[in-house]
Amino acid sequence: MNNIDLKISSIKDVAFYINAPNVISPNDIGVKVEGKKMNIDAESKNVSFLTEVTYVRNYNAEEVEILLNYINLTSFDVENFEEIFKPKDGYYTFDSGVAKFLLDIIIPTIRGILYTKTAGTGLNSCYLPLIPSDKIVQSA
Repeated sequence: MNNIDLKISSIKDVAFYINAPNVISPNDIGVKVEGKKMNIDAESKNVSFLTEVTYVRNYNAEEVEILLNYINLTSFDVENFEEIFKPKDGYYTFDSGVAKFLLDIIIPTIRGILYTKTAGTGLNSCYLPLIPSDKIVQSA
């Protein structure tokens, strides 16, 4: 992967839902993180990721209980855009390491956002786990 010269241009909450009891053990929940969409805009030299995080309880049961759902849109301005993203048949090709690198920035950011948003709830001690970014890229 070439060196990527970038800066975060925006971090936005797209959706947030919480329905958490006052007390819940981190062992009682399941966490799912999905890379939902990646948008590449050559004109503005911008790349954005839509990422969704869901906390559920009773994840082994027939009916799971959604405790938290958060959707985040993080955008990056890429100075050396033309070096990183190559146009091909109306799309862009790039090294998979680029997406992993960006997710390595996004996931800790979301972890901090969720820590703040869950303050005073039973989910405040249920931290977003450490997730290898390649596992998220594979689901995107």
